[in-house]
Amino acid sequence: MQTTKQMPSSLTQHALKNMCESSSLKDDMDGSFVTVQVVDVTIFEADKAKKNIKGRVTLSDGVSKVICMLPEKTFNTMTAKGEEVRKFDVWVIDAGKQQCQVVNNKPVMILRSIPEVHGKDISREIGAPQDYAKNKENGTFPDSYDLNVPGAVRAAANET
Repeated sequence: MQTTKQMPSSLTQHALKNMCESSSLKDDMDGSFVTVQVVDVTIFEADKAKKNIKGRVTLSDGVSKVICMLPEKTFNTMTAKGEEVRKFDVWVIDAGKQQCQVVNNKPVMILRSIPEVHGKDISREIGAPQDYAKNKENGTFPDSYDLNVPGAVRAAANET
């Protein structure tokens, strides 16, 4: 069976920086799809869940990392579609549909739409992501990291 959605070849450079610095994601990034990687996952037990939040992931664009809360509704829709939330998966998300707020001087994203999940066999972190707040504080958002997704088909891959 062939899928219509091909795995992205790389993470979207500075996607999280652009999302965190946007004053209105809906206006600034409506219809913009960004590719990020899950680098940490915590699913809450029923007795630990708070305010309809089912879990927390850390998302990376290869340069920055941001905490992202998984509302119960989003999580349940993902799992109903047969998806799991796994460390190192690559997600394509609609940036304009997400929510970003500042909690304790750190940005926290809330996943409001179902991601397109790729890279289920990736076993390592892509790039060299640092906490977004640290990057911002230091004024460093490097452009030189390798953000290529392992195993993705690239246009030039077949050239000899």
